[in-house]
Amino acid sequence: MWIQNSTFIRGMSREQGGAMLVKNTNLNVRFSNFIQNYAKDGGAIALICSPSITCKYDVDSNEFNSNYATTKGGAIYYNKHRPQIFQNNVFKSGNYAPYGPELAGYPYSVIVKAYDNIPLASGQAYQGLIKVGIIDADVLYALVQLIKILKFLENIKFKLKMGQESFRQECSNFTLCQEA
Repeated sequence: MWIQNSTFIRGMSREQGGAMLVKNTNLNVRFSNFIQNYAKDGGAIALICSPSITCKYDVDSNEFNSNYATTKGGAIYYNKHRPQIFQNNVFKSGNYAPYGPELAGYPYSVIVKAYDNIPLASGQAYQGLIKVGIIDADVLYALVQLIKILKFLENIKFKLKMGQESFRQECSNFTLCQEA
């Protein structure tokens, strides 16, 4: 799909891609404007590619202004392949999402970066600090600091800082915590 010299204003989706949802196909978008678009993922553009398909995205010389996503990718969200050509884009004020106000990939793994080596017995409450990294499709690490672990995989309390926003989340079950 080729898009050039186009303007997308106030598009809306309850799910993905306020102006444009590109699914399982290639995209080349240049010299276009995305203004005040809204979606859950990818306020302006959502790039979705199935695991068995290779998708190529070229996003070059566009302007993104005041696009909003309720979860990730204020301007652009991608689930698998980051745009191969991603240059000369202008992100003006007002692009917003809690995870990636401009561009966001899908975080898919967590690794332990460091932890306090405190001896403890099985079932004992761990009072130390654990630092983990979240890996997204760019293999970038967003440091996450776990403040108090009252019991292993139970009653976890932590403060998470991603992008420009901070929030606290309490979980009574590790599985529920991952889903949130």
